Amino acid sequence: MDYSSLRETLRTPQWSEAQDRILLEPYTYISANPGKEVRTKLIDAFNAWLDVPDADLEVIRRIVRMLHNASLLMDDVEDSSELRRGIPVAHQIYGVPQTINTANYVYFLAVEELLALRRPSRAGSPAGEVGVAPGRASGASEMGGMGGTGGTGGIGESGRTGGMGGSGGPSGAGGIPGSVAGAGAIGTASIDMAGTAASSSSSPDSGPSPKSRDTDHPSIHASTSADAKGKQKQVDLVGTVTDELLCLHRGQGLDLFWRDSLTCPTEEEYVHMVLGKTGGLFRIAVKLMMAKSASEVDYVPLVNLISVFFQIRDDYMNLHSNEYEDNKGFAEDLTEGKFSFPIVHGVRADPSNRQILNVLQKRTTSRSLKLHTVNYLRTHTRSFEYTRGVLETLRKQIEEEIRSLGGNKMLEKIMEALGVPGEK
Repeated sequence: MDYSSLRETLRTPQWSEAQDRILLEPYTYISANPGKEVRTKLIDAFNAWLDVPDADLEVIRRIVRMLHNASLLMDDVEDSSELRRGIPVAHQIYGVPQTINTANYVYFLAVEELLALRRPSRAGSPAGEVGVAPGRASGASEMGGMGGTGGTGGIGESGRTGGMGGSGGPSGAGGIPGSVAGAGAIGTASIDMAGTAASSSSSPDSGPSPKSRDTDHPSIHASTSADAKGKQKQVDLVGTVTDELLCLHRGQGLDLFWRDSLTCPTEEEYVHMVLGKTGGLFRIAVKLMMAKSASEVDYVPLVNLISVFFQIRDDYMNLHSNEYEDNKGFAEDLTEGKFSFPIVHGVRADPSNRQILNVLQKRTTSRSLKLHTVNYLRTHTRSFEYTRGVLETLRKQIEEEIRSLGGNKMLEKIMEALGVPGEK
């Protein structure tokens, strides 16, 4: 190498497709073995209502898939999992450091994909600058209540409308610190549908690939589309996704804290944690679709219900399903020491009995000990029966919400497929 002109040589950093493939190997590995693609199916179902342009919808699918698989890489490391979708987890093959780096890399590649959504969705809609309004959005008000401005509050808590995560706190009425009113800065948003500013929504077919960054446009973080009346709708897409990724990591962080400190949450705390951890990716998909749709309907409350149902059902199936045993191992949540929904109920149903807590603390791999704990949850605390009752209540609420929004056959079929088996 000639160092005599190094200054000029370094003006063009070298990065090849071959190097990119190496970096992405853990991601490629997990993506090559897809799961049931529930998130993709939900996107298609909600699109029956939202009718997002095909090109935008494909970008949204890709973003959600990238973020989902990257989060699974991190989850498996954090949970010390051995199986994912029936095969060894990525970090057992590629190591923990490379897997973490790859997951973080894919998060940023997803942000680059997000910038593709800044163009107008409808012909004749100019990509103007984003107007600024304090706070966030229609959709965000149902996000959930842990963090933000008010600590551990409930859904629809004051401050930032959606309490769990995002940008409340010292910056004022839900604005992201550093945003400048009137400047179209990152973290600001506007929907102009009636001539006045309003809070905006804060609310692997093809894998990730590096793209050149376009920074010349003043509203690179904004999406511009037209609503049903042809009026301009502008949404800060980067702010929306950032808020939800904050929610996701806050929820995940609490889940890990409870596990590692052997602290059993209340059911309410658990539900709000799930609203962030599981709901974040669901809301990213639907909020991006809402931003690129002519529809003015807010589908986030329905998404939140589905998110909580989905996670509680997943917790139930982890301890109850032969299929889950094949994919992840028998009662893997007990080995991870996780306070899943049936376990939270079991611990709190009989506080005088510490059997469940002692098993969680041991992180046992003993099948006989885990089977004993599952039977204890089934017969002594009746936690499976209780969980099925909660899931049935949530299912009825979801079905009613779907009906109130005009019905959706695809979504109804997805809910039918997410059945809850009874006792074996």
